[in-house]
Amino acid sequence: MQNNKITEGAPEDLILNKDIYSLFDNSHLTFNLESGDIRLTRKRIDKINLKGKGTLKYWTRKALERMGYDICDEADADISVQINDDNKVTEWILVKKGNEIKCNSIYNLSLHLRNINRFY
Repeated sequence: MQNNKITEGAPEDLILNKDIYSLFDNSHLTFNLESGDIRLTRKRIDKINLKGKGTLKYWTRKALERMGYDICDEADADISVQINDDNKVTEWILVKKGNEIKCNSIYNLSLHLRNINRFY
């Protein structure tokens, strides 16, 4: 909808023409052109340097972003997560201020991240 007018077309055309963005004006939602995701705009908690590969990194990234973290490639981020996968055991190693916590799941990682600022 633009200027109180209805726009007609295939959803893909509305996306490619960027007409879809007008739906999210003055909203707490954002539209990602590349993925097609609609997300709630959240205040970012902190930056996290995420290291890993493939599917594990993809889903860890989604979980961290959902929690409000900004994923970066900066080595100087206050928090880092290294995903280690040797095909038998997967672990997420959370590091803040030199302290290391090993987690056995994304859920476990999220629990530690919720509490991490209480201790540092």
